[in-house]
Amino acid sequence: MADLVTWNTVKTRLGLSDSEQINVESLISVASAAADRFTNRNLAAATYTLLIDGSGSKKLLLPDWPINSVSAVYVNSDREYTDESEVTDFVIYPYGMLWRDVVWPEAPQAVKIECNLGFSIVPADLENAVIELVAYYRARQLDNAIGIRSITSPDGINTAFELSMPMAARTILQSYNKVNL
Repeated sequence: MADLVTWNTVKTRLGLSDSEQINVESLISVASAAADRFTNRNLAAATYTLLIDGSGSKKLLLPDWPINSVSAVYVNSDREYTDESEVTDFVIYPYGMLWRDVVWPEAPQAVKIECNLGFSIVPADLENAVIELVAYYRARQLDNAIGIRSITSPDGINTAFELSMPMAARTILQSYNKVNL
């Protein structure tokens, strides 16, 4: 899993000093992992070899999106992927689908795909959600508030903490949730 934002981006946006780099880089990794878990997918671009059940239709949905590239597709109901079983007669739809004019065979792991999926350039709103998470985790550390729901000061002022994720980040990440069809 790759980080969705860089130290320099977070440093600039949050006005941080170089002395915080090691701690904040670990928070960037934690926030990126939280974004992946929340959306139930790998958001950063990565290369995969997928074995997918055939759909029995002309469309084949891949587990993540966007599709950056497809280097090879093999179709074989017996799961014997050879040069003879490679196909090139498909259209790539970046939002996560391959289309053929013929039906993908309906069989377990009938399709092997070598591809690159995920965001090679992280969209601005997704980047913002991760930065929001980093700021939230950092504030909880600085306030010594990890795992605390609320604190009441001696003068009666109550401060509450969200334990999982700020609503602004949650709202953005919901639009990137994996949809299981």
